[in-house]
Amino acid sequence: MADNNQNKDKRIKVQSYKKLINFYKIIFEPSFIDETKSKSTILYECFTNIFKGTNIFPNEDITFEKISLDKNHIFASICKTSDLDVLTEIKSKGIEIEDKSEYVLESYTYFYLDFNNMGASIIKTQKIPSSDTYIKSLIGNNSYIHISLEPFKKNEQEIKDMIINKISISFFDNSQDFIELKNINKEDCEISDFKIEAKLKKVSKGFASELISKFKNRKEIKKLSASSDTEEVDLIRNIFTKQVSIELNKDYKNDISQIEETLKNELFKIINT
Repeated sequence: MADNNQNKDKRIKVQSYKKLINFYKIIFEPSFIDETKSKSTILYECFTNIFKGTNIFPNEDITFEKISLDKNHIFASICKTSDLDVLTEIKSKGIEIEDKSEYVLESYTYFYLDFNNMGASIIKTQKIPSSDTYIKSLIGNNSYIHISLEPFKKNEQEIKDMIINKISISFFDNSQDFIELKNINKEDCEISDFKIEAKLKKVSKGFASELISKFKNRKEIKKLSASSDTEEVDLIRNIFTKQVSIELNKDYKNDISQIEETLKNELFKIINT
């Protein structure tokens, strides 16, 4: 009976968090590299040197933390240096907050780089929106190699097959569709974005194709995206963000392992699609 109660308590503690993940191909840019070594070996040696003797690497206003590293991958985090002290206390259980797991997920950006398959998965957060740029800078500023992180893209057929339930259209401020709004865009009110969002109750099979043909090449369109239950696709660039659920239980070590497995497994699915 006691064991059953303990198992029940554990189940209650587990909570699902929905997070957005971006996926990238790792592309080596022209640079002086040892051509006798594989690219996976070069990446492994690069990160080994960066984190030599330490797990923490500060870089101006952000800080990298290596969590796991071997010849096949690196799993690490990025946080704002100003948040580092609080996050360190949370990890060591020195302070309690209402939802520790959510706080850690929002304050850190976690990333997983697969050296063998030349792919990367990164949790998207509002605090650190340009994490791919930070990763490229980390490598470029501290080694002899330079990489690009090129987003994975959907092909036209994959987009047409989407079950869309939401669309979002953003316009440049020179669009004639917002004349009345522009009249209030004065000293007392400054408009930052002209945007239309619509939730869709029902769509026909060819709706995605119709949406693309009607809006994609219009000069006044700044952003055009379509969403399903699990993905958001930028219809202008064909890049996408996937929403996944991560099961956490407020135990930092277990949660970190769960985040790593999620990033690893989701990246593997994208690479092998």
